[in-house]
Formats: sequence, C-alpha cells, structure tokens
Amino acid sequence: MNIIIFPGNSKRNKEWADAAEQAFVGVDGVGKIYKQYYKHWETGESNINFETELEVFAQNAPQGEPYVVIAKSAGSLLTMLGVSKRIINPVKVVFCGVPISSKDKNGDFVFFGVDQFSFPGLVFQNDRDPIATFKQVKEVFEDKDTIKVIERIADNHDYFDFSEMMEEITRFIQQKWKS
Repeated sequence: MNIIIFPGNSKRNKEWADAAEQAFVGVDGVGKIYKQYYKHWETGESNINFETELEVFAQNAPQGEPYVVIAKSAGSLLTMLGVSKRIINPVKVVFCGVPISSKDKNGDFVFFGVDQFSFPGLVFQNDRDPIATFKQVKEVFEDKDTIKVIERIADNHDYFDFSEMMEEITRFIQQKWKS
C-alpha cells in the first residue's frame, strides 16, 4: 500500500512529516511514500491555502495506485476537502490530532466532511488536546462504524512519537477491508 503524508499547518510539522515518512520506510506492505510540504512554509504566510495544496497534490502525487493518507491536524482537513472535491481518493486514512473548532446549530462538534467517510479510518487523539479533546472527536465520529478513535494521554497537539502508534497503524493499513 502506498502512503500519502499531509502534515499540520505550522512549519514545525515538516519534522512531523519527516518522522512519519521514516516510520513507514521498510514496513511490510508499504510501497511508495509521498509527503507534501506546504507552499505557505516557503512564503511565510501563516496558514495553509487548501486550494493551492490540492493543486500541488493533483500535479505531484502518484496516480492510479491505491493509497492510505496519514495526516496531522490541518492535513486531515486538507484530506477531507480533497475527498469532497474528488481530488483525494484514499482507501484508508489515519488522522493524528483532528482539529474540531466549531459546533453546528445543535451544539454538536463538527468535522468538515465527516459525511464523506466511506473508507476506513483510524484517528489518534490526545485526551486533552487543546485543538479538540478525545471526547469531542469521539463524539464527531460516533456514528461512523468505519472509524476507530484511539485515545492518547497528553495535554498537547503533538503527535511526533510514531513508535507509540505504529503497531496499531501497521495492523490497520495491512488489514483487508471489505466495502
């Protein structure tokens, strides 16, 4: 299975992307690894431009082969936007630190594109992540039987230690899934 890596928004997440890539090198069943560095890291802008990054992905990513998306924070938003626009078509996703910052009219937490989930997903969320707690993320995905949310004990938005997640991720990406 090929791997697509979408890091989080801040330039610090370049290190996260590099760590993710290194974690998957040599893993049984993993083929090509594509990681995307964001344009705003070069320009000095403060936030990701999702449309620009989707264009970069469409122009540079491996085409025609199945892949799993590994994404952190804003990378998961990029993934879901790309799915909704049919630019990104993963067979599975792994999200680390899903950002949920809004509520719908009923007061429920929302994650853009959750209704687009027709593929299996694995979500790692810190219990006290300041961007979104484990409880909030679990609530968002509770009606999606294709998504497994795993609680990590931490009070930050860091997901750099792949050694803690790799056993679960490897099992997940190697598992056959019937649609």
